[in-house]
Amino acid sequence: MPYCPRCRCEYEDDIDICPDCNERLVDSLTIEIMLNYYDDEVVNEDWVPIALLASSRYADMLLSGLRAKDIPAVIIDSSVNAGKSIHCRPASFQSVDSNYTLIVPKKYVFEADREAESILGDKWEEAQFNDEDEKRNC
Repeated sequence: MPYCPRCRCEYEDDIDICPDCNERLVDSLTIEIMLNYYDDEVVNEDWVPIALLASSRYADMLLSGLRAKDIPAVIIDSSVNAGKSIHCRPASFQSVDSNYTLIVPKKYVFEADREAESILGDKWEEAQFNDEDEKRNC
């Protein structure tokens, strides 16, 4: 199914243009496609993973909240294409072992952390990478 690279909505195969964004749909959402919507300064930043979320709902809430505060953020859905697809809005079927990794530019980590805590509360503390998690993923 195709996706809108701007709003990340998933559409039926017979749709070519996102009715909300007027963008041509793409077959999959890669990091490169999603980063096209940020300016070059943000794209060229060092992006770092800061949390692992088990729920697409939490991922959606977090991504919407961060973007509303102009904090660049991308959610990587590890259940699709070996972890290289960008999270889309939830479909009716979600894999039990899905993981959603939140990445932000390094210079936005503090702001993202503060905003994410206000959005998710205690769930944010559970989702955050600690130093040991980051060492394992590097």
